[in-house]
Amino acid sequence: MAEPLKRRMCRCGLPFDDAPAGPHWVPSSDPEPGAHVLAVALCDRDPAFLRHERVPGGWATAGSAAIHPTHTPPRPWPRVGRCWDGTEHPVRDVSHERPSPSRGGYSPSLPSSEEPPRSCTVQ
Repeated sequence: MAEPLKRRMCRCGLPFDDAPAGPHWVPSSDPEPGAHVLAVALCDRDPAFLRHERVPGGWATAGSAAIHPTHTPPRPWPRVGRCWDGTEHPVRDVSHERPSPSRGGYSPSLPSSEEPPRSCTVQ
């Protein structure tokens, strides 16, 4: 019986051979997407974990895995698809994704007129 094919994986944990479903780009070779794309994530990464957001001057790293996001300058588009190991990965548009907080995802900000639910009362 033949062994199942093993997926080739980058040291960062992302696959080498899988392109994300739907529209995606390889930033080092594809032109920067239009202004309607406000955030991208590497391959299948949860945007709450790690994403790049369009800001003046480039793409800023954001998410729970972002290291010193307020002190890291924005990256130019050709460097957005690189993981911590320096490997190029495709990116996908996550501008309108709102992953469920129960899956560790982020949720949209509350409008300023709404208050967050209170879980306890201070007496």
